[in-house]
Amino acid sequence: MHRLDDPISVTELDLDPFNPRLPEELQGGSQSAILKYLSENDVLEELVDSYLSNGYFESEPLITLPPDGGRRIVVEGNRRLAALMIVHQLPPAVEAEIPFEREDDLSAGRLAELGLDRLPVVEADDLEDVAAFLGFRHISGLKRWNAEAKARWLFKQVEARAATASNRGVFYDVGRQVGSNARGVRSSYIAYGLLRHARDILQLDTQIVSYVSRERFGVWLRLLGTANVPTYIGLLNKPSLRYEEVRAQVEGVDADRLAEVLGDLAPGPDGRPILGDSRDVTEYSDVLLSEPARSAMREFGSLDVAIEIARQGDLDSRLRQMTRTVELLTLDIKRYDVGVEEVKAADEYAAAARGLAATVRAALPEGDL
Repeated sequence: MHRLDDPISVTELDLDPFNPRLPEELQGGSQSAILKYLSENDVLEELVDSYLSNGYFESEPLITLPPDGGRRIVVEGNRRLAALMIVHQLPPAVEAEIPFEREDDLSAGRLAELGLDRLPVVEADDLEDVAAFLGFRHISGLKRWNAEAKARWLFKQVEARAATASNRGVFYDVGRQVGSNARGVRSSYIAYGLLRHARDILQLDTQIVSYVSRERFGVWLRLLGTANVPTYIGLLNKPSLRYEEVRAQVEGVDADRLAEVLGDLAPGPDGRPILGDSRDVTEYSDVLLSEPARSAMREFGSLDVAIEIARQGDLDSRLRQMTRTVELLTLDIKRYDVGVEEVKAADEYAAAARGLAATVRAALPEGDL
């Protein structure tokens, strides 16, 4: 990346149509549609107020891609550009019917100071050139995107790098780029990839998929981290960090069960989702593996009723759930700093498990083994 010697006119700049912060239905959208969304959701009034009081800060250049047909796409600084589009009433603002209602506060001199023809710009060579900056700033840095935007950006990075990954794998490479780890990148990739697969390939209810993506993505991500939901939807037989295996797992998911879980996150006929509180994700996960509890949840449309039934579940299910938890912890042990106390705790757990196995065996009716 390099800073351009000459300033750029705001009329030569376009908002990024694939900005990760845009909802899925606006990806690749028109300039006016993007501007309307930013105006309604990103509190641009604060930026406008700042511009009116202080002018445009020269120390905050926009980051753009090289010009294409005389125009540049802004890949960092879209909120600032959107605010200037409104102030100057450029065509996207006019088309989106977004008026500038502070004209009385803006003299001709101040308007000239707000960067119509003098915006500072840093030009990236290509998307790869700016990827590390954007990833670290918005994934691990101070100006973090929300969970959906992070996952969308990480998904695209993984897809773009899959063919040229190092020996340690594409999830490791992308994680290192943004200050995260391979498992974190994989989790986001799977969560976003499943929604894309549900919409584009399985053609599940578009409204439900969009709602989950837009309003409940954080809960969806948490659900995929529970012990039972991945198993229930047929996602994971064995956790993997190999790109080909993870992609195959996403594409091999059970369509009906995926639709069922996504539907539980969206409002039902009464206007409320079955899983409305994110604090209930673990118990919802338990309900899915209990056929009586799951049937009651479907019949009565109540997670609370299902939870009570699941809590009375059979011993076999509880033991298998505990086994699954231990297996996942074993696979994830590298994330932890292991010392003497951790070894003691693991030994205590092993001793308790041996005692439980002996107790269960002793309770078995004679001759059944």
